[in-house]
Amino acid sequence: MAICNTIRDAKAVATDCATWPEACRHRWTEAFEPDLGTHDWSRASQYTYARIFTRYLDVLRRHDMADDGCALMPAGLRFFVREAEATASARTVAGYVHQLLEVATVVYPDEVRAGRLDWLWRTRDRMAEAAGRTPKRRRRQVVDAGDLLRAARHAIAHGKAKDNFVLLRTGVFILLGIHMPERRRALGGLDISMIDLDTGTARLPAHLQKTPEEVVREIPPRVSTVLRDYIEHWRARYTDDREGPLFITTTGRRVGSEALRAAMVTLTQRELGVVVPPHLMRNAVATTVIETDPANAVLASTALHHRSSRTTREYTETAGDVAATRAASRALTEAHRAIERAVRRSTRSRASATAGARERAGFRASPGP
Repeated sequence: MAICNTIRDAKAVATDCATWPEACRHRWTEAFEPDLGTHDWSRASQYTYARIFTRYLDVLRRHDMADDGCALMPAGLRFFVREAEATASARTVAGYVHQLLEVATVVYPDEVRAGRLDWLWRTRDRMAEAAGRTPKRRRRQVVDAGDLLRAARHAIAHGKAKDNFVLLRTGVFILLGIHMPERRRALGGLDISMIDLDTGTARLPAHLQKTPEEVVREIPPRVSTVLRDYIEHWRARYTDDREGPLFITTTGRRVGSEALRAAMVTLTQRELGVVVPPHLMRNAVATTVIETDPANAVLASTALHHRSSRTTREYTETAGDVAATRAASRALTEAHRAIERAVRRSTRSRASATAGARERAGFRASPGP
């Protein structure tokens, strides 16, 4: 008997493939049926791989491409890769193609066995080889957690003053993301029922985590106070549901993940002058922790629930780079100040010498009226 999924969540599996063709939906939900499923992928892998296939299908629809029984086709993949390359690295795009291939083994098993998708295997191998020769693209984050906290508090204060619920909600989202450095899916998926403001804890279920296990986070008293005010006075304007989604729209529904991202990007661009999407909040927290206390770099892994020490080393390198950048910036600023002081002294000296020479030559300027 095949190993069954350890996470029994048929509703979540069905949601992942809700927009797929009927035959694909049937095979996917059957493969990951909680009790009798034939595949033992983690819940995080199910969600991630399904999301990539959904994006691929969206590309087909935008280009009016019929699937003719199998949605995976060379022309469709070319359009998908072209769009993905506009925002992602070669390594990431190669990963997308690999994920499509894995999905194909589930939803198109007959085509795979018949060899009709061998072209996709060859494409995956070529892209992986090319990506392996491409240096990794690393984004160095110079905005620290303190900058984000200030932006969050400013947004909350202005949201209240201007009666702007979306601005206030974005500030609360960032504030919570700094003190509870979870991924965007976990923060956006929070329900009030998961939060106990009296004890100052939040219990995030396994289906919201990349690693399929429940996580308990502590909420500082000051953040609990902000959350209570948001829930009781602002969120309550738009819904009577005291157990449902924490972050809602003005129509009372859960805010979409992309809407949360767009609001945060707009806010940080305006407040900080740089774009900081939600996933970089975790980077900022880890980098700030390590920069503040380099001897206890393991604290970053603990705060972010990392299992790999390699990830911590990457944040340690980033913290070193950030510290070096800030030190260089301070040195450069001080150098500019020193130059300005030297120029002022030189200007005063030349002016004094010129005035003295004129006096000695009898060319003192006549007094003004």
